[in-house]
Amino acid sequence: GCVVARSLTKLFGLPGLRAGFAVADGDLRDRLETARPAWSLGGPAAAVGAHAMRDEAFVAETRRRVERERAYLRAELTDRGFDVRHSEAPFVLVDVGADPTALLDACRERGVVLRDATTFRGLTSHVRIAVRNREASDRLLSVLDEVR
Repeated sequence: GCVVARSLTKLFGLPGLRAGFAVADGDLRDRLETARPAWSLGGPAAAVGAHAMRDEAFVAETRRRVERERAYLRAELTDRGFDVRHSEAPFVLVDVGADPTALLDACRERGVVLRDATTFRGLTSHVRIAVRNREASDRLLSVLDEVR
């Protein structure tokens, strides 16, 4: 009853490349296979994805960096009073405690763009923040200190 899905777009920094995969078993796998459109992955995307996935050192280092930077970002946001959900993803989900529109606008005006997560059911006061590098995290934190 479990599906693991991965996108190569974020891991390898390949915007526009629509390549990923899902792993499932049993009846669930069969149902997903039935729903999958024919020709769902083009030749160029398949070639680029296969090449990228062979770089195991890059994948391992990226996972370590994301884990390290996610922990840093989560701790810093929590220290600033934000409610940050646990995550294993390359982003954190943050409850900003109110309608996030003003915060999103203020950050955008200062060159920092966050994802409005209120479009997801039940997340009426949330933003999604991508885990990047320390410089980007510190820039974000500085902006949040300024606008709050």
